[in-house]
Amino acid sequence: MNMILCNSSMIQGFGIETMPGDVVDLTMVFANGEVYKYTDVPIKKIIGMLDADSHGAYFAHIIKNEHTWRKLGYVKTLQAGPIEE
Repeated sequence: MNMILCNSSMIQGFGIETMPGDVVDLTMVFANGEVYKYTDVPIKKIIGMLDADSHGAYFAHIIKNEHTWRKLGYVKTLQAGPIEE
């Protein structure tokens, strides 16, 4: 998966894995290095987050408590490009 870096105090970056239908699995890397995966996120919400003035605020209000998640671990510093789980 390729990661998109964010200019955010809350989020280092995120990546998506396409799924059947109009949903994706969203991997979020937060500013503290915690990595979480959110499942079955509608593509419309990903587009909304990309277009939002604040990625962190959009995520917190639209995605965070609306989708199943699991913690994957930690990273120190996120680099743009592919990562493996």
